[in-house]
Amino acid sequence: MYKNGIPLGKLTESKRGAEVSKKYLRENINGCETLIGQDMQKYSISWNRTYLPTNHKEYQRLKKHFDSECIFLRRVDSMLEATVSLGKHYGFNKNVYGIKKRIGCKYEMLYLLACINSKALDFYYKKRFSTKKTDVFPEIQTYLYEQLPIPSVSKETQSRIIEIVNEILLTKSKNPNAATLSQEATIDIIIFKLFDLTYEEVLSIDNTISFTRQEYEE
Repeated sequence: MYKNGIPLGKLTESKRGAEVSKKYLRENINGCETLIGQDMQKYSISWNRTYLPTNHKEYQRLKKHFDSECIFLRRVDSMLEATVSLGKHYGFNKNVYGIKKRIGCKYEMLYLLACINSKALDFYYKKRFSTKKTDVFPEIQTYLYEQLPIPSVSKETQSRIIEIVNEILLTKSKNPNAATLSQEATIDIIIFKLFDLTYEEVLSIDNTISFTRQEYEE
């Protein structure tokens, strides 16, 4: 997988969010709408009225990132869970990473999001890296997730993945708890194939897969 990919950190730049507590954000009634970790799940956002005043030093420090289209990745989690807000910018606090494309990145934001949320990269992260505070609060580390390999992809395949991601985002925007497992499984299959993984290797990553060898190899 490493040989078949480009490190995420070469394609994107990341920032950990504002060094303020969720309690502080909840006390404000206006300012920059700011995400905390519990607002996010895979492909969904449920923002709950948390604000960072625009005169706060942390807002000023991170303003360029807050004003950019970002992938949001939860910092404290037992798995990789990321989402994006299309057409709307949020701030984010210390329990969220904001990941934006570098100038010259040849991949689309939603393709990168699909890769981060895939079973392939979640497996890679857990297998290759150890996490801090594993017993209590697993902590995703920037210098580790930036090493995640993003597989090369054709424009056609990237467009197909993006189409599915848009379907998931639309469904989740209406109901964050809506089931999108079948669409996510389709993305997983495509990404497994981009890494040139065999059916046996896929089974070693996830033995709960519902597709057959024939379906995978078609």
